[in-house]
Amino acid sequence: MMHEIIRDFPEQFSFEPVVVHADQLHMFKKFVVLGMGGSQQPSTLLHRMDPTVDIVHHRDYGLPQGVDLSDRLIIASSYSGNTEETVDGAREAIRRGLPLAIITTGGELLRMAQEQHIPHVVIPATGIPPRCALGYAARSVMAVMGRADLLDATRALTTLDATRAQTQGTTIAQWCENRVPVVYASTRNEAIAYIWKIKFNETGKIPAFCNVVPELNHNEMNGYDVVDATRSLSANTVFIFLRDVTDDARIVRRMDVQRDLLRARGLNVQEFQVTGATAYEQIFSTILAADWACLSIAQRYGLEPEAVEMVEEFKQAIAK
Repeated sequence: MMHEIIRDFPEQFSFEPVVVHADQLHMFKKFVVLGMGGSQQPSTLLHRMDPTVDIVHHRDYGLPQGVDLSDRLIIASSYSGNTEETVDGAREAIRRGLPLAIITTGGELLRMAQEQHIPHVVIPATGIPPRCALGYAARSVMAVMGRADLLDATRALTTLDATRAQTQGTTIAQWCENRVPVVYASTRNEAIAYIWKIKFNETGKIPAFCNVVPELNHNEMNGYDVVDATRSLSANTVFIFLRDVTDDARIVRRMDVQRDLLRARGLNVQEFQVTGATAYEQIFSTILAADWACLSIAQRYGLEPEAVEMVEEFKQAIAK
């Protein structure tokens, strides 16, 4: 089924979200997004699409501390509608009388929205994993934020080339065979690198890590200055640089130098070129390639790509 989910991903951009009780929303310019895992991803990508958008990302219980929430729209996003941390934050927003909108397929959040007439968008409950519903969720966030410009621009993503992305994904999976991927990107592409990481974790079921240039040049890279005594610690790592020709020339230079330093130490380095006619195509075609890669990785190891059994086991354990 995961094969079909990934193949059909571009169709999600034909989804036209309806904001129920939209008349209660005015044009906010500042936002807080409450969400965990896949439900937080769309808002992090909005910074890549529009760096001027003012969003505070909150991945915890309650609401963010030290932030003036009086002029911000709080968006509670949970695919299931039952994410413990997100529900807790939404309840606090209601208790404090703060502006709130909800994005979900159902569950407790939808019940709250319907009973208390809270503005909300219902995402299609197709049964796909939340991390695979990025198109639905992204367009829902855009609708709640009143970003008709982004909704218009992303409709064209129904033509994303899933076949090309599958070919790219096969190559990425080959890089990662029997290796732990470490994804490096510019700060402007941090959200993409992080999404790659969690897809490696959730779909591929393998350890994976990510970081950004230039920050990692001041600390992390020194952990890979291998000598004979530490070489085995890095031997099964593959460094994947997300290269973007629109990055600052100084970032490009830093990536070039770091790549060469890692290779000089005998470490495995690969590069993936971020491409696309628009910023939106660059973002989602790159993520689509990662989807295919992680499906291939799971298959290579004989693993089930959809389920997240350890997450479910953890939820059961903390509920006791």
